[in-house]
Amino acid sequence: MLSAVRIELERYDWTERRLPFGGDLASVPLGVERLVTATTDAAAKAAYYEYFDNYLIIQGNMFAPAVDLVPALCAALAEDLAPPARYWVLYLIREIVLAEARIEETQAGHFDLPERAQAHARAALWLFYHELCHGVAEWAAHILEEIEPDQARLTHFMAKAKHRLPAGS
Repeated sequence: MLSAVRIELERYDWTERRLPFGGDLASVPLGVERLVTATTDAAAKAAYYEYFDNYLIIQGNMFAPAVDLVPALCAALAEDLAPPARYWVLYLIREIVLAEARIEETQAGHFDLPERAQAHARAALWLFYHELCHGVAEWAAHILEEIEPDQARLTHFMAKAKHRLPAGS
């Protein structure tokens, strides 16, 4: 089956990429596949925690390869995902676009990781507005608050979708 997610992931040789502490990234495509094909919350959550949390993103700080996941994750949002997969894909995008660069990355001169991740997400802006109106509104709102350059549009949409957001959002 032809998949934009798979095609986007194939742009990188994940077997050759490493994290500063020597971590191997060969399993990243498998992790994305497990996440986007999950049909239960337990399976999607397990994929998130096994492949991404405390690996590519640690306590709100990301390693450079996390940036390259954003386009593939956005491509997944354009596909027919099961609700639990959609929830955790959006959660992972949110974690990446809100993250700062790990100290090891800034020491290596990679100061622009947050901006690059946000630019990738911004390219899929209307997917997040669709989620705000029809999908996982809470995570979409967090992402939009970080990436939307048009604050008047964001304010207008947030007011219209307020009933879809948790109290206090």
